[in-house]
Amino acid sequence: MQAAQDGLTQVLAWIGALTGTVALLWDIYKWRKSGPKIEMTVSPNMVVATPGVGVNHTPHIGINVTNTGTARTTLKTIGVTCYASWWKQWRKKASKNFVVIDTGPYCRPLPHILEIGEEWRPFLPQESLLDKIDKESRIFFQLWHSASKKPVSTQLIVSRN
Repeated sequence: MQAAQDGLTQVLAWIGALTGTVALLWDIYKWRKSGPKIEMTVSPNMVVATPGVGVNHTPHIGINVTNTGTARTTLKTIGVTCYASWWKQWRKKASKNFVVIDTGPYCRPLPHILEIGEEWRPFLPQESLLDKIDKESRIFFQLWHSASKKPVSTQLIVSRN
């Protein structure tokens, strides 16, 4: 009888240890995944159409920033980094760096608090930016926000004649 109770006690101890470990790992996973999650896309050659005003046929770079996380964050700065080649990009040797000061008349200025599920969409004049960049450059837009030390980065792919 004593051997059966010892076996049952040992099984229950293993079940308790296993479920406690799984619960701890699950809490660590939830903690790592919580907070703001910023997704950014950059689209060239956008034409801006404003109801009641008309169409602005000047090409713009459209930026779409979405917070798909579980907390709000403050968008602080947009930057543009250009690399002459993939090798220089890998070595983090930028040929040019820019900071976007004016996000244009079509969106709220920076800094901006981005709530959960909210989108922020600036449109930047394309020609004024691309005139300063070599045609062969790899162009990346970075967005700094208050919940991370590293910027969110995405590449702008534009075909130029």
